[in-house]
Amino acid sequence: KPGIVQAVSSFLYHQGANITALDQYATEAQGGRYFMRVEFELDHLQSRKDALIQTFAANVAERYGMQWRLAFVNDIKKVGILVSKVDHALLELLWRHARGSLPCEITHVISNHEDLREAVENFGIPFTVIKVTKDNKAE
Repeated sequence: KPGIVQAVSSFLYHQGANITALDQYATEAQGGRYFMRVEFELDHLQSRKDALIQTFAANVAERYGMQWRLAFVNDIKKVGILVSKVDHALLELLWRHARGSLPCEITHVISNHEDLREAVENFGIPFTVIKVTKDNKAE
């Protein structure tokens, strides 16, 4: 719908926010889905978070029929890791995570081989193997 960028930008402006990045695209020029990602800074955001969400929902999202969410930089991100047989990059990530220098929650490791199961499970992280065969391998 025309006006979405202006509505979101104007809302943030009136809240006192400074937009630091904005990316957007549509799946089709007419009738497709529209995606927009906005990064912004706003003083005292943590204490204003609930009011900001409610106000945006009522004044912007509802008017444009948006499916939306607001993510905060301080929120811990959930991460899944895909790995094959080589362990060096995986182990580096797991060590950093265990030391607290990788700010995320590693929820799962998925591989097409059993080789790294023990190493991953020693970190207390679930490990799943998804076998690749000639029947399920994409061309």
